Amino acid sequence: MEMDFGKLLEDENTFKELVTAQPKTLEASKELLKDKPGIKVELQDQIIIRFR
Repeated sequence: MEMDFGKLLEDENTFKELVTAQPKTLEASKELLKDKPGIKVELQDQIIIRFR
């Protein structure tokens, strides 16, 4: 997860939404954080690569 607080604070409504939200599930969290300026979250399942 990567957050740019400068971009988050540019839009007061989005910032208030993020501060007051209390998502109950991982899916709800993903939905809340997607497409928000200043937030980058890896939403894909984890991939493990093993070399022999």
